[in-house]
Amino acid sequence: MIRKLTFILILLTSIFMQNVSAIELSNHFVLSMALDGGGNVWVGTEAGLNCIAGHTVSIYRREQMGTTNDKILSLFYDRHQHRMLIGTEHGLAIYDCEKGIVGCQTTGDRPENYSVVDMADDHQQGVWLIFGNGKIQHLDCSTYRLKTLATKLPGSRCGMDDGRGHLYIGHSKEGVSIVDLKDP
Repeated sequence: MIRKLTFILILLTSIFMQNVSAIELSNHFVLSMALDGGGNVWVGTEAGLNCIAGHTVSIYRREQMGTTNDKILSLFYDRHQHRMLIGTEHGLAIYDCEKGIVGCQTTGDRPENYSVVDMADDHQQGVWLIFGNGKIQHLDCSTYRLKTLATKLPGSRCGMDDGRGHLYIGHSKEGVSIVDLKDP
């Protein structure tokens, strides 16, 4: 009986593993992934940004992105402007998928020069930038205007907007905070 179960497990494993292929990335420590409007998979690693288009991988390093290092912490696809937002240890970079240009053209509040650990869809035309130092900024993707929330939270790791006026922020040691967006 044990031999039959072992054989079945080995058979199932080999069947499912046949469709998995290894892709050469800038680094194999993957920190984030996002899908763009063209069906390309973007992968952020400790050593660069990768765009997987079918079986082709394009690697972007700090020189091409205009960032100070290669560590990509978070990715968010802006479906309205067809841009990939790239969260790094030192702020935000923006890749224009149509023009192939990287930059950071924002207005309003000054962008934080700190780790963008996560980005969360605001369910309208914007994105919440979650910083490791506990700060939160909102980026309106139609105008690329930044606004900083007055709320100061402990070190943050991730965030999620429920679409009903609440922003949930996960922390590294302090659990979860709920920000009332109607009265932050």
